[in-house]
Amino acid sequence: MAFAFAAAALSGCGAADASTSNATVKVVNVATSGGPAPYVLKGKDGELDGQNIELLRAIFAKLPQYKLNIQTVDFSAIFSGLDSGRYDMGVNNFAKTAEREKKYTFSLPLYNKQYAVATTSGTGITTVTGLESFAGKTLIQSPTNNVGVALKAYNDKHADAQITLKFSQSDLGAMLSEVAQGRADGSINDVPVNNYYAHTLGLKLKQIVIQGDNELSGISPSYFIFPKDADRQLVSDINNAFITLVKDGTSKKINNKWFYTDLTPKLSELQSENKQ
Repeated sequence: MAFAFAAAALSGCGAADASTSNATVKVVNVATSGGPAPYVLKGKDGELDGQNIELLRAIFAKLPQYKLNIQTVDFSAIFSGLDSGRYDMGVNNFAKTAEREKKYTFSLPLYNKQYAVATTSGTGITTVTGLESFAGKTLIQSPTNNVGVALKAYNDKHADAQITLKFSQSDLGAMLSEVAQGRADGSINDVPVNNYYAHTLGLKLKQIVIQGDNELSGISPSYFIFPKDADRQLVSDINNAFITLVKDGTSKKINNKWFYTDLTPKLSELQSENKQ
């Protein structure tokens, strides 16, 4: 009887501790559109995966005081959900713009973006120092993303050095397949995108990073975003956990897995920005 009473007492204490512990855990509602790869995608098991998602989960593995609740929504609904307070975070390879800075809070930069042209050896495209390097070439692009808009703006200003633009609504893998098949001279994308599809689709492509001061320079790194009145403790905890993952090499490992290269920002720069 004494043993049974002691066991019951211990069981009761454990339940109370668990209840107290659960009560202190804050649910963090995260919104993502579920794409594009390799940043966010559906894995073979149907679960969300990709660089953004794996990094997010690694960060929250360091933060037991929070519980992740990731929801897949339309891209535009991420912003409206942040505005209304429905979501605490947006995770979708977000760049920082002046307009967004007025409305949202940003994490530390998660990785540095680079633009590069995916091309083949027979096109004659070698070193690229600006968009004028593509004069007389055919590029296949989305008409609505940042690159497509920049290319149209370039053509408007350079009547004597036009780039032939082959706009497509196909997914990125299909467009890069057209480059590999010689139906276009190249396609400009983020370095991780070109790497991911070249590897996963087995495309014989070479990648040339775009250098110099041009219409694609000054590219914003990628961030998690939060409402303007975000929980400052949450943002701070996420930033500090991310710095830990940079220190221990986890960020590098995740980048190499999904990007086939490491684009992690310099630790010293992250630490400096985190103090501001």
